[in-house]
Amino acid sequence: MNVYRCIICGDPYLGKEKPTNCPSCGVSHEYLPLAKDWKEKGIENLSSASRKNLENAMELELKNNTFYTACSRKTRSLEAKAMFWALSKIAAEHAKIVNKILQKAAPRYVEDSQGGIFDDEKPLSSYEENIKEAKKREESAVKFYNRAAAEAKEERVKEIFDAFENIYI
Repeated sequence: MNVYRCIICGDPYLGKEKPTNCPSCGVSHEYLPLAKDWKEKGIENLSSASRKNLENAMELELKNNTFYTACSRKTRSLEAKAMFWALSKIAAEHAKIVNKILQKAAPRYVEDSQGGIFDDEKPLSSYEENIKEAKKREESAVKFYNRAAAEAKEERVKEIFDAFENIYI
């Protein structure tokens, strides 16, 4: 049995083989060293550009978490339910990672609520429309994280944005 630890979210993984992706935050296996080689990475001073992009990332991930949770509850397909729930959990984990960097009070998550507060967080009327909306959200996230990584002044922030961007590609 090996113990791996994600350098993005910090969560451990136990297994004979390294997983393809972090089970918690979804990043690629390249971010999963053996736990004995893992080191906590901190950020001393955030630039104003990175702080703004992190705050935007928090909003993006919380809205996606809410939307995907609501979609998971609405759909009848067990496969779609599982897919939307997995997307919801990844979005929540990304929000937790960003929250830790920003050192803010814990953000709200919707695992135990009935869905979105705002119209753009509510599921659409059909499974097909929700799949299209999910694709649109993921494509938008890739663009955002690509730009945010390019603007990051801090190596750790760049690393996190790069890792988030590559989940969706």
